[in-house]
Amino acid sequence: MKIGAASYPPTPQAMGSTGHFFKVNQNPWLNVHVTVVKSGPHKGYEAVVKNIIPGQASFNKLRLEIQFLHFDPSSPFKTAIVDYDDVVESM
Repeated sequence: MKIGAASYPPTPQAMGSTGHFFKVNQNPWLNVHVTVVKSGPHKGYEAVVKNIIPGQASFNKLRLEIQFLHFDPSSPFKTAIVDYDDVVESM
C-alpha cells in the first residue's frame, strides 16, 4: 500500500469521531494551547504548539516547538523547543 492511500473499507483508526477521514500528515497536537509545567525559565507560561519533532533523544522520543502567548517587546513571537513531558494541554 502506498503511503497516504486510504484502506478500503475504512478502518476505525483512519476515521475521526465524526466519521470523516483524517489527513495522513494531520497531527492532533498542532495549534493546541499548552502550559509549560516543568521547572525552567518558561515554567507557567502558556503557548501554542507550532511543530512536532519526532525521533529525538528524549525519553518519549518527541519534542515540541511552541510559541509563547505572552507579550515580550524584546522578542515578539518567541518560540522554544521543549520535551513532550514538559507541557500539559490548557483548557
